[in-house]
Amino acid sequence: MMDEIQVLELVEFYEDMIEKQDEIIVRQSRFIKNLATELSHLRNMLNVEASEDERLDAGIIEEVKEEYVSMREP
Repeated sequence: MMDEIQVLELVEFYEDMIEKQDEIIVRQSRFIKNLATELSHLRNMLNVEASEDERLDAGIIEEVKEEYVSMREP
């Protein structure tokens, strides 16, 4: 059985992991957003539209992102 100190250490460990995960998500999101902007510019230059699947995925990503942000807020 775990004592109180071990439980607190485990909680701190998970909090640190969550902070790192959040940082990774933020940095990857910025990177992907930049790529999406570049892709959008290329599509505009070449007069190519996004596929239906890409539009659906973009909508789903936005919904899940909003849920994630709301879960992080106290």
